[in-house]
Amino acid sequence: MDQEYTYTIRFDETLVRPTTSGSFDYLRALQMWQEINATCEEQQCFRILVISKIDEPVATPDAYNASEFLVPSVSRTSIDLPS
Repeated sequence: MDQEYTYTIRFDETLVRPTTSGSFDYLRALQMWQEINATCEEQQCFRILVISKIDEPVATPDAYNASEFLVPSVSRTSIDLPS
C-alpha cells in the first residue's frame, strides 16, 4: 500500500532542510520545491539538504523533470567522495 507523499521544511540558520516520505508524487514535489525556493529567498540561504524517505525509486522521467523545480538562484553542488 502506497503511503501519501508528505514533506516538512525547516530552516536552521545555516541550511534549508526539507524531509520527504511516502510514495513520490510529482505535483507534491513541485509544490515542495516552490516552498523551498520561497524559504531560500526569504532567508537568503541557498544551502539545501534534502532528506528523502520515499517508498520506491523515482521514475526516470520524474527524476529528469526534477530540474524544473529549481530556480536559477539555487544551484546544485556535487561532492566527490574519495575512492
